[in-house]
Amino acid sequence: MTGKSHLAAGACALAQLHAADVYINAHAPVFITPLWERISAWSGFSEAQVFCLAAFFIGTLFPDADNKKSMLGRIIHIPVRHRTWLHAAYLYLGCLFLGAFHPAFLWFALGAFVHLFWDSFSPMGVCWFYKLLSDYREYPGGARVKKGYHITLYRSAEWTEYLVVFLLVAVSVVFVFLTKK
Repeated sequence: MTGKSHLAAGACALAQLHAADVYINAHAPVFITPLWERISAWSGFSEAQVFCLAAFFIGTLFPDADNKKSMLGRIIHIPVRHRTWLHAAYLYLGCLFLGAFHPAFLWFALGAFVHLFWDSFSPMGVCWFYKLLSDYREYPGGARVKKGYHITLYRSAEWTEYLVVFLLVAVSVVFVFLTKK
């Protein structure tokens, strides 16, 4: 996906998270609600929440920082081969662990996982555990993908990507309106 599509998918993920929060707070047993409130605190925006929101959107762009032409890669380029280490789950699992110390790490990891989830449906897919599994195929662009990968929902920067993003936005809008009080 392009950077703009990753940002749109991230915004939709937040909207759906908010809709789920509203639904769970209205229908969940009491013991689930405190955990959910910790994951998604949406009552007003404090400075900490704005910081976490920024971390989330940086996370949605971060896996492509290894590409000099990407939205974030133009600002912060990390010199590793594209779709290798930054498209693997290791760094983001570490950020989930660090989320116990500061919620911005949790939100950064959540944004990165949204990115990886949607990249999983591109023709190249994602090597979630790069180098741990050794059976990969290399594409001309340098991407490495597990052999036998065949799930393709869209092609980057083509009409199929824009259709997927449009449908995602439409579903998110419906979810938000259905859970409005």
